[in-house]
Amino acid sequence: YYLILFFNFLTFVSSGQSSLTYARGIESNMEESHFSKLHVALDTFLQHLEKGDLQEHELNPSSSRLLMETYDWFLSYFLKKEIPSSKISKELYNVYEIDPSKYSMSIVYMKNSNDTIALEYNLRLIAHYSETDITFSIPLQSDTELWNKSMVGHITYHHIGPIDFQVAQEFNRNNTLLASKFGLDPDSLDFYIVDNYQDIMRLLGIEYNQHETGKYRDGLGVVAQTIFSIQGHEDFTHDIFHYYSEQVNKPENRNWVTEEGLAYLWGNAYYTDIEGDMITMDRMVPALRKALQEDKHSLYALFIEDTKVLSDLAPEISVRSLISAIIMQEIEDKYGMEGINQLINCGRKDRLIKYLSKIEELLDVYESNFDEVVGRLLAAF
Repeated sequence: YYLILFFNFLTFVSSGQSSLTYARGIESNMEESHFSKLHVALDTFLQHLEKGDLQEHELNPSSSRLLMETYDWFLSYFLKKEIPSSKISKELYNVYEIDPSKYSMSIVYMKNSNDTIALEYNLRLIAHYSETDITFSIPLQSDTELWNKSMVGHITYHHIGPIDFQVAQEFNRNNTLLASKFGLDPDSLDFYIVDNYQDIMRLLGIEYNQHETGKYRDGLGVVAQTIFSIQGHEDFTHDIFHYYSEQVNKPENRNWVTEEGLAYLWGNAYYTDIEGDMITMDRMVPALRKALQEDKHSLYALFIEDTKVLSDLAPEISVRSLISAIIMQEIEDKYGMEGINQLINCGRKDRLIKYLSKIEELLDVYESNFDEVVGRLLAAF
């Protein structure tokens, strides 16, 4: 027993990673050899995941791209920073058969700090078993295989209840329109209608992430040509703009004051209101006019400070992005996509300074006349 512990310790020290252990009392109706084979394959898979070195042969084709991209993101933000710590351990706490060649496997990552053990992450993966190999997928396909599917142009909606086909058709048109603005053909997309962000994470196999507890109102995508809805809504135009922009514009050039303004202008504010409806310019512009009348705000100050004055519509609405949208409409009217592209590519670093410099160049808008010029654009919008 002590020799086993010693060699496990040597493995831990040399690799910088803890091995996957069994939870006490874990039960399985599998043969021991079968169970051990799954355990070894899962341990190897998780070590590759933690290193950011997932192997293509370990991924089941049913969700290989989505798993790779999702866990690359998850790893970059969370796991990569914490797994090297000797305080992290991981444990297989549940495994059960879905069908004779498919198993659900649940893993927890725990942190021991000051003799207190806390749950960090809870992952669920699907193991696809054969005599020759074992591959892994996220639970998405297994958990949604009985959902309804509806084709709307280039969009395949996956949903439990009914969908709003009028909104879906509008989103399909926007998908085509925004692709064309960047000289691209519209992509075919899978769109899952999900109630909230936590349900999205569960479909991706991230049952718990201690960094995102309580996060509820977000959607997710576009990831591997897959979208997860914002609180059950069929429209995703805001981020479809970003999706096509990133295909033609270099990351270091993309100015996010511009990008968010265009995502508001051509799409919406991303978040839904209390009724579950998307918030578009035809609602935000009158609300901003009303806020200015009531409190005599400076447009320039609102833009610089991004003060939240439209919380009645949604607490997340960015007034800076709304004002940028109004300015970007003037850029499009005067210069078309040539002007739009200049603003998109005016720089990611120091984005606010570079944005202001570019609108000064193209529209003669300065700090001294910002309220006057933008106020006139707002009034005419």
